[in-house]
Amino acid sequence: METFYTAIGKFEIYTDKHGKRFPVVRNGWEMYCITMEELLIWSSLLYNVCTFEIAEKLFHEKEQEYRVWGTGRFEDYMEQLEQKGLVLSGTGWIPADAIYDLIGNLHIFPRKIKLSEQLKRFCELTIKRKIPVYITKRLFTRIRYTDDQKKLLKLLNHSSLSADELIYCIDHQITEIPSPEKLSDRIWSDSEGNNWSGSSSENRNWVIQEIVNLYLWKQIDLQIK
Repeated sequence: METFYTAIGKFEIYTDKHGKRFPVVRNGWEMYCITMEELLIWSSLLYNVCTFEIAEKLFHEKEQEYRVWGTGRFEDYMEQLEQKGLVLSGTGWIPADAIYDLIGNLHIFPRKIKLSEQLKRFCELTIKRKIPVYITKRLFTRIRYTDDQKKLLKLLNHSSLSADELIYCIDHQITEIPSPEKLSDRIWSDSEGNNWSGSSSENRNWVIQEIVNLYLWKQIDLQIK
């Protein structure tokens, strides 16, 4: 069996009524306080899809980088994050099935990055981390999307959709979405009457692969429905 992990949510610094500041991760309407060890794992898995072994390796690398020495076990930190719903996992007999299990029912949103955020990130990399400008410039070069990626992003510009809904649209050559509710009703009726299933679609693998690529490039966000 194969298992893959990713993280969802948005990092914030929360200030209580006494002026004390806490690191938190917001997931929808819920807000969770997290430890420094959990934050290292969560940040390693955000905009990433990887196995348990690679997640553990990334965690220990960040421990070294930030000199954070936790006393607990990596497995326990992961379990706590999964209980909070900030780390998700998907399992299958082959990698494609595991990744589909991971992101098939998640909501997908196009990520709109402000120019101010890009400039801040650029300065952080070049000034604080001393990365040469010719390298950081490459990181901010406009991504050239494939035709398949353009199809998916065009659909997402109408509304946030799940991977299954995107697969359905591709299967049925849907390019315009009048409303998410009508699309959901149509998928539901087809799933019942015509036995349609995203898991068995011939378009499933490439759609899932392109969603993962866009996610790794930080072009989309994932959220629980």
